[in-house]
Amino acid sequence: MQLNDNWKPQRHKACSWTSLDGETVVVHADKGTVSVLNNLAGQVWQLCDGEQSLAGVLGCLTEDYDAETAVIRSETQTFLQDMIAKGLMYPPEA
Repeated sequence: MQLNDNWKPQRHKACSWTSLDGETVVVHADKGTVSVLNNLAGQVWQLCDGEQSLAGVLGCLTEDYDAETAVIRSETQTFLQDMIAKGLMYPPEA
């Protein structure tokens, strides 16, 4: 699934999270699952507030990391697709 730059990624309302020692721990209350995200994934997670578009998220990451824009886009899209598949983020509306 290709994610559109205008899509506003949003964390699932049943998820809560906290940051510990450079990692973000995400708990999905309805599913009873726990996911541990590394520092970069945790930053992406926190940027996905439903207000900012995917293009905005990518812009923030491009400013913060010294990497090719195409690599940041690819890795971020893969991460978001994984979060959608796990039910931790809402999928784009059809």
